[in-house]
Amino acid sequence: MEDAYAVSLRLAKIAERSTLLSRILLVYSGKPTAYMDVEVVIRGTVPVKVSITDMGWFYVNLPALLPKKEFNSRSYVRGYLFPTLNQFFADKDPLHYEDAVIIFRHVYCRDRPERRRRDHDNIEVNCVADTIALFVLLDDSPSVCSHYYCSAAGDTDCTEVFVIPHADFPLWLATNGAPGKAQNGEIST
Repeated sequence: MEDAYAVSLRLAKIAERSTLLSRILLVYSGKPTAYMDVEVVIRGTVPVKVSITDMGWFYVNLPALLPKKEFNSRSYVRGYLFPTLNQFFADKDPLHYEDAVIIFRHVYCRDRPERRRRDHDNIEVNCVADTIALFVLLDDSPSVCSHYYCSAAGDTDCTEVFVIPHADFPLWLATNGAPGKAQNGEIST
């Protein structure tokens, strides 16, 4: 089992590097639509969910726990999140929360409790916050945006991100923030 794990980990690392390299090679091919073509492939491959809840809260569901400080992982995260957000807002008026809370809920599969502890200051969390801020916040600095991090057990691993008005934060905590309230894409409001 240990050998299988080591080989799988090595394969995952090779696959990530290959993905990043193939994206770069396509863009450098000189074809004018290469960057847009890569974005279409990414949006169709990585199942990021973006919505606005009935409460008017901005919501993003990333299909995995955020990686930890690995080689070029910021580029990978930004590479699938930005095109998805860009497409989501293509036919919508931009949102601009002026006094907001950005919430990161790290949902770990309850069958894998060893994954429940997440590093809240990893660079990928910052990358997600910066990318989302481009679309829904004037800025993600402490003067206009508070940050809240929590973890919850769910059916599968994912990272949920909410951007809500600061005044709604107690309501979010009451309806979504309690331990065990992970929805894995289903938002209770």
